[in-house]
Amino acid sequence: MGKIYSIKARERFEIMNLLSSGVITERQAAEQLNLSIRQIQRLKKRFIIGGRTIESLLFHWVHRQINKIPESIAKKIIILKKQGSHRSCQHISELLPPVLSKGEKQWFIEWGKPHFHLSHQTIRNILKQANLYENIYEKVTPATRFEMENFGELVQMDTSSFRGLCGYKRIYLILTLDDYSRTILSGKFFLSDTVYHKRATRLEQLNNLFQSWINWYNNNWRNRDTGCTPEERKTPSVKDTNLDGVFCLKDTRRVDKTNSFSYEGFIYKLNYKYNLVGSKVELHIHPGNKIRVFHKGTFIQEILYQKHDILSLKLHILLLPNCFLLCYIIPN
Repeated sequence: MGKIYSIKARERFEIMNLLSSGVITERQAAEQLNLSIRQIQRLKKRFIIGGRTIESLLFHWVHRQINKIPESIAKKIIILKKQGSHRSCQHISELLPPVLSKGEKQWFIEWGKPHFHLSHQTIRNILKQANLYENIYEKVTPATRFEMENFGELVQMDTSSFRGLCGYKRIYLILTLDDYSRTILSGKFFLSDTVYHKRATRLEQLNNLFQSWINWYNNNWRNRDTGCTPEERKTPSVKDTNLDGVFCLKDTRRVDKTNSFSYEGFIYKLNYKYNLVGSKVELHIHPGNKIRVFHKGTFIQEILYQKHDILSLKLHILLLPNCFLLCYIIPN
């Protein structure tokens, strides 16, 4: 059975046959194919050069892919896969930089990849072309990704346990990880925590090896989601932030007709250049120190925090019916 061509391709073939035989004019061919005369001229030239075959009328992509992975790099990716069939695309990406030649590293630098890493998708395509790619993961419903917006806002901690490793009946690893940058903040093995490294024979040796691995991970491992190393993404979350607005108590008050508000039994007067009568203000309270007043996000005034003097308070006791005592305190 021969190759099947589309209706559009067969129609173009018939019209080009008529045109090249002189049966119809270029204008008539353009009207029937809904093309310009210039396009018809180009199509006719390609048709004649191609031996008047229908294949010559089919579209062929001839543009060179200027950023195509060099063949030598693709071969090394295939070799790494053959050396370990269990290796994932991420694993191969991490093993690739040490085996690159100077010229191959220069190609990475020219294309803005100074870390000499290829994407998971690029390695996957190379392995698929070599019939070496196998998706070992079952498709599951994707979970919604969640991460904090800044470094230090959320630290995740987990504990894992292992049996019979490094001569221990059971040991444990306690590890803390920054949610935003994926930086490992701390990790250590304990006699009630984890181990997996066969070279370690003592708990102290294991921890030394693990600390070296943490240093490599934080500075070299490129996360597939963030596209950078944890160290590159680790930025202070309080940059250009006034900490007085973070570490404080917050409350709101309505300004009365004297341009004042009350808080914990004290009256605080606002500067009369700010006429906020009837407005609601937000208070950033630093107990025993100060109160910072804001209106619609704009800083208004900083006022000295007033506190009760215990010696000046009066204790009032009222004897109520049925012998109940009511005690209350009022300031002088």
